[in-house]
Amino acid sequence: TNFAVNPSVSVFMASATCSSSGHGPAGMAKAAAAGKAAGDGPPPSVATLEYWEEFYNHRRAAWDTLYGYDDIKPGLTNIMTKSRRERSTIRILHIGCGTSAVTEGLWRDGFRNICNIDFSNAVIRLMAQRWEDLSDQASD
Repeated sequence: TNFAVNPSVSVFMASATCSSSGHGPAGMAKAAAAGKAAGDGPPPSVATLEYWEEFYNHRRAAWDTLYGYDDIKPGLTNIMTKSRRERSTIRILHIGCGTSAVTEGLWRDGFRNICNIDFSNAVIRLMAQRWEDLSDQASD
């Protein structure tokens, strides 16, 4: 299994396999075998559309997988020094946007040319609705 797709999973898996309590890989294999014996199939991989569709069909609030906008904003210092007018022309591609609040943070800081991409239809619906709601609030 390739856990590099979702760094938060790899961190969790690394801490689980390095446990000194004796669970590690053998414990994980034992738990998987018990689940299979009970008729449970493995959960879908985080690298699949199925996983994210199910995940976002039950989640409406903004959710950042690893870092929120306030976490990444210091890394944007070289473009944050530009004027708001200059920032409005910078093109940003947010791949795998999910329902992250990063886009709202970028928008608040003057970036206007943002393209969010995700392969989950549930995410696209949620984000379209969120932006429509924000647009309605701005026009009130």
